[in-house]
Formats: sequence, C-alpha cells, structure tokens
Amino acid sequence: MLGNMESFGLLQRTKICDVSGLKESLDEESDPVFIEFGAGRGYLSHMLADCYNIQNIMLIERRSYKFKADRTLREKAAIELKRVRIDIEDLYLKGMNALRDHHYIAFSKHLCGHATDLTLRCCRPDLASQSICHLDGIAIATCCHHICQWRPYVNKQFFKKLGFSKKEFHILTWLTSGAVAGIKSNSDNSANQSNLDLFQTEVNDEHDTQSFAKTENSTTDPEEQFHGVSLWLTSLVDRAELGRKCKQLLDVGRLYWLQESGMSAELITYVSADITPENTLLLAKPVK
Repeated sequence: MLGNMESFGLLQRTKICDVSGLKESLDEESDPVFIEFGAGRGYLSHMLADCYNIQNIMLIERRSYKFKADRTLREKAAIELKRVRIDIEDLYLKGMNALRDHHYIAFSKHLCGHATDLTLRCCRPDLASQSICHLDGIAIATCCHHICQWRPYVNKQFFKKLGFSKKEFHILTWLTSGAVAGIKSNSDNSANQSNLDLFQTEVNDEHDTQSFAKTENSTTDPEEQFHGVSLWLTSLVDRAELGRKCKQLLDVGRLYWLQESGMSAELITYVSADITPENTLLLAKPVK
C-alpha cells in the first residue's frame, strides 16, 4: 500500500536522516499533514513515520483504544501528533484551525463500508476555494462493502444511470459478502467443490430412498425436482466471483465521483487476493 502511494506521488523519500543522525533543514510549511481516518491504534501512521519520516500526523477515530501507537510516535521529537476522537460523519475538516493554511493527505487502511464515502465527502476539494486547508491526495483501502448504505454513498447517480434502484443497491451490497466469505483460491475452490459433490451425493441418495414410496407411473423428473438445489450449488461456487464484481462496481462509482470532482484517480490491486480479498486501493490527487 505504501509503495503504491509513493508511485502515485503521495509519498516521497526526501526526509531521511543523514549519517550523523541530524535531520535536513526543511520548511515546515511545505510538509503536508497526514490524516489517518478510522485510525484505530494508529499503527499505519507509525509505519509511515518509520518509512517516510513524516512529521505531522492527525489521527481520526471515534472509538477509544488501548495499546495505541501514540506514545511511541510522541517519543519522536520531530513528530507533531494530534488525535481527534470524533465520528467522521460529524467531522468538518475544512473548518479545523489545526489545518489552517496546511496541505493534507487523507489515508486509511480498511475504512469500513460507508465510512469510505463519508471520508471522501469530507475531503472533497472545495469548488468555491473557501477552504482553509488544501487536499494533496487520498489513499483509501476500501473494505466491508456489505455495510455500504444508499444515503451516504457518494455516487448514487452512477447507479441510477445503470438502472439500479435503492432496493437493488442494497441487494448488490449484500452480494459483496460472497467475495470474503466465499471461495478465495483455487485450492479452496477444489476443497469446496469436493464438499459440494459430497452434498449432492447425499441429496441424490435421499432422493433415491424416497423414490421407493412413489408409484411406478410417476412422471416427476428427478432433475426438475432438484433443479432448485442444483442452482443453489452453482451459485455457491460462483458467489466469490460475483461478490468481487459487486465490490468493484461500488469502487468504480467512487472512482468516477472523484474524477468528476476534478481529481486524478485510480483503483489499484495492492496485494494478492490470496492474502486478503479486501485488496483494492483507491488513490486520488488534484489535477494540476
């Protein structure tokens, strides 16, 4: 994820200590504030500080956590750290005095469901140019699409143009759970298919046992009788792929919304699905 942020131009390795351990002289005004949304314990920010020597960090989180990274970060003399306990839905970033006349980069790893949409709205560049702070970029690893909601979703117009109603949108979000709970790899697929074959055998055996009670002139087709079961089995095998496509559709809507807001944006698969199926990174920055 950090490497993708660097490749996209949101991070740079220019603030490294020299061999004597002294930092280079830098203009603090040029350093962006790195704002981690849904920060949890703050260990992603800790990693950024270790790898890229960032100096100004703000953590946004509505919950209270033990074993936070804050103490370690504050021990670094050059780091200015602020933790804000607030729900993203209630956050008005552009009115925070702590960000006055600052540039900032918003980032998060696994910002669940509609929290991603709330964050995108919170960070959207002010078209009226009245904001006291300035967005330099966004990097969000999206996840938990099954809890996305119609009201806060940023690009409802995208789905309306595709013919989706509010009800169908929620059906689509429900289907995304298959990408996580379903089949994640070929090896898992083979094992799962074996289980399905075993289940089908048990169903057929039960059907054969029950068939003795039928009359000889019965015209019921066994395949027709168990057609519903067969369809269910097929959908179970394909559920993971269907879930991935539904997740992609939700993320593409967000991508288009950012582009329509005057930003350069990309969707990147930042890690293999064998490691995690929640592997999409949404990157954006203002067009210069």
